[in-house]
Amino acid sequence: MTRSQRLLFILLVWLAVYPGVLIFAELVAWIAPGAPVWLRILLSTAVTVPTISLVVLPRVTRLVAAAKGQSVADLKRAEAAAAEPG
Repeated sequence: MTRSQRLLFILLVWLAVYPGVLIFAELVAWIAPGAPVWLRILLSTAVTVPTISLVVLPRVTRLVAAAKGQSVADLKRAEAAAAEPG
């Protein structure tokens, strides 16, 4: 990925992550107002990490590939070729 594609990828992931974490943190605070911070973080990450990994990242990858006019497979091949030593 080029630098601008990486920045787009990071921005799109952040735009998906921030609202999810914010909403879930508020929900936990509303349901269990006295919960310790470590528990709120544990519950928040238990929901947001799988959501990011299984839902957000594949969609963002498709958006970045489409912005470049490539398929996801082409984008992945180009990333692998760029990562190869030599």
